Amino acid sequence: MEQQSNPTSDIARRTFLKVTGVALASQSLVQNNSVNAAEKKQQFKKAVKIGMVRGEKTLLGKFKLVKSLGYDGIELNSPSGLSLDEVLEAKEQTGLPVHGLVNSDHWRKPMSHHDPKVFSEI
Repeated sequence: MEQQSNPTSDIARRTFLKVTGVALASQSLVQNNSVNAAEKKQQFKKAVKIGMVRGEKTLLGKFKLVKSLGYDGIELNSPSGLSLDEVLEAKEQTGLPVHGLVNSDHWRKPMSHHDPKVFSEI
């Protein structure tokens, strides 16, 4: 005897499978997004430019102050009169990384300058 399919039960089964699939996929996305949000939150770090640090005379003093204020890194100017040994010593003593350099000459000698001599002096 041939079994007849019930059109309403087929539709109900399909609807159930679709809704269940969407619900499972949604739950997976929500879980992944909450994990990613927590990971992203931990990725952000705070740093400060060395020129913004006042009140301390020595580089080591500036590094210590920045560290004590809760910053995760410091950014130095380049070129500058700082000695590499002094920077490395301050970095080692405080554990504060130098995360970047700012080219302070770019205001006077921009790479987009129309005169090739200015650009070649960089």
